[in-house]
Amino acid sequence: MLFRRIPGRPTIAVPQPAHAWISGQLARAWGNQRFGSVTPREAMWLAAEQHDIGWLPWEASPTRDPATGLPWNFTALPRTAHTVLWAEGVDRAEASLGRYPALLVSLHGVGIYTRFGNSPPGSADAAAVEAFNAQETKRQARLIASLGAEPAWADAVQPEAIARNRALILAWDLMSLIICHGLSGSRSVAEVPDARGMGALAMTAIGDDPERIAIDPWPFTTHSVAVECEGFVLPEGPFADDAALRQAVAAAPRADVGAVLVPA
Repeated sequence: MLFRRIPGRPTIAVPQPAHAWISGQLARAWGNQRFGSVTPREAMWLAAEQHDIGWLPWEASPTRDPATGLPWNFTALPRTAHTVLWAEGVDRAEASLGRYPALLVSLHGVGIYTRFGNSPPGSADAAAVEAFNAQETKRQARLIASLGAEPAWADAVQPEAIARNRALILAWDLMSLIICHGLSGSRSVAEVPDARGMGALAMTAIGDDPERIAIDPWPFTTHSVAVECEGFVLPEGPFADDAALRQAVAAAPRADVGAVLVPA
């Protein structure tokens, strides 16, 4: 899970699949003359909203970070545990969502570890990431070969299409994370695909309000976009063990998390 910490407000915990649902909402609203279309549309929408499917079991039964006594922040969970969740998530996606969404979820996982997964060389975490990346690279080759043999999917697995769609999933993920964490000031999202290649988006909290965000340039089909998911008020800790943590999380009040996006 991730934590939305805004001064003067209770800390909100947002489960990873809930944050991914905002990614899916962004995906459904995406596209205009400047940014092009989303293709294959339904499979991409599904991949965006389910890219954190591997977190479902953990979010239903969270564990505590011994350093804080609170639930693990998704960035702090050891890679030895993190990669297991991701691998099982891609398995689940392939079994239940379809080959193309599974391909995008797999590519996204490898991309996360490639860009953000620096672990000390020779550590158990580094070995776990290396094994995950090797396993998923083989899976990706198998899925691309299978999809490419079918005319309906052949265009979608061309290298250019895969690169664009992989970048879109990452852009929606990063935008959703910024929204869920609670934006203050401005943030830039780099390497966002448009109709001509790659560009960047600026996200600015209007009046420093994290629930009203200006986007420049505007990538959506409509004049404004409202996104929302549900989190819960993070219980006060620390907790002595996982059982106490889970009991407190189950009883925690629910809270809506979202924002209205408008052109800058």
